Amino acid sequence: MEEEMTSYLEDVCTQAVELRNMLDWYIKTGMLKQMNKLREIPFRKVVFSGMGSSHYCAASAGIYLKQHGVENHVISTGELLY
Repeated sequence: MEEEMTSYLEDVCTQAVELRNMLDWYIKTGMLKQMNKLREIPFRKVVFSGMGSSHYCAASAGIYLKQHGVENHVISTGELLY
């Protein structure tokens, strides 16, 4: 049990560094520039999918976006498979 908590704590404590590394990668590879082009595409609805905590996070984002006038749908990834 102690090893699990250590692993969990390590994961939590390294999130900021890992997010920075991810952003650096997106910038270095040009992917961020490509993703920003998505802003130019008109859309009617955003679809979020996730499992577990990702699904919970998507639900929270969906509520926030709906409150700000962005139509969206949150669906469990498992539902997309069937």
